[in-house]
Amino acid sequence: MSMLLRLAIALATVALLSSPLRAETFRFQQWLPPQHPIVTRTLMPWIADVEAATEGRVQIQYLPAPLGPPPAQFDMVRDGVVDFALSVHGFTPARFTLPTVAELPFSAFDSEALSVALWRTYEQYFAAAGEHEGVQLLSMWSTKPGHVWTREVAVDISGAFQGLKLMGGNSINVAIAEALGAVPVQAPPSQTYELLQRGIVDGAFLDHSSYKDFNLGPFLKHVTQFERGLYAGTLYLMVNPAAWERISPEDRAAIMELSGEALARRAGANWDAAAAESIALMQADGISVVTPDAAMVAYLRDKLAFLEADWVARAGERGIDGAAARAFLLEQVSAVAAGQ
Repeated sequence: MSMLLRLAIALATVALLSSPLRAETFRFQQWLPPQHPIVTRTLMPWIADVEAATEGRVQIQYLPAPLGPPPAQFDMVRDGVVDFALSVHGFTPARFTLPTVAELPFSAFDSEALSVALWRTYEQYFAAAGEHEGVQLLSMWSTKPGHVWTREVAVDISGAFQGLKLMGGNSINVAIAEALGAVPVQAPPSQTYELLQRGIVDGAFLDHSSYKDFNLGPFLKHVTQFERGLYAGTLYLMVNPAAWERISPEDRAAIMELSGEALARRAGANWDAAAAESIALMQADGISVVTPDAAMVAYLRDKLAFLEADWVARAGERGIDGAAARAFLLEQVSAVAAGQ
């Protein structure tokens, strides 16, 4: 072998060893409309930050169309049909119990405080239970806690719920409606406009941001607004375990720096910002805001107390001290609201 050939081989080897790891593109399943604030304010900026933090080694393609219905997200990621996805725990209630502690009535008013509190409660109490087994969990957060919106009848006394047809996307909305004598109509939030337009429902369980996101101004006249929300929804971001293992340990660490509590806080703050814009619009539209008095709140707390009791019992079946976890969540909501 000539000296020049040996030198060429040596230089090629050094170049190979010193070159950055090959970039890989991962597929992110989507089911939300591309203009939704979750997509524009949280997911797309997170994707851009991941690509920057990994110096382009991890590239994430946000698919232009869904490959399956919303309830199938977990299975699609677990089975490797897609690599990343966002889902809602309420899509598969038989699979998830513990994160729904944040969905219970009177938990918080803002998404940021509740989202950070939920992640801290997950780490403190829920992680070992393995409810997300089969996927790699990256983060979870809550919606802006929701309230009761109606077309014609303001829900300003406890008996006003009787017979109202109320739409809600989560199982807890169904339970609340039934407990208060209303008629639940379970449907995803994306169908709210159609159901109200056709007069199929009298109102809906919604967070503030939905008023603007789904252009509901033509149909809604009243919102009964609770100091700490009547319910919430919880979401989680996941990645396929095999895809996760293909990412270097250093890049996985970089991604987790952007995920976990950091993403929960970011997503919650973004949801609150979107809700603030919606609240301004709703005020401009003259929506009547009903603030329940102490008697109505006491009535609702009594009628809905079974939801927390049921959750505590189900958490116990999974080896979790549900009462302690619920108390911790509420403590953390207050701590985050106080800047901790």
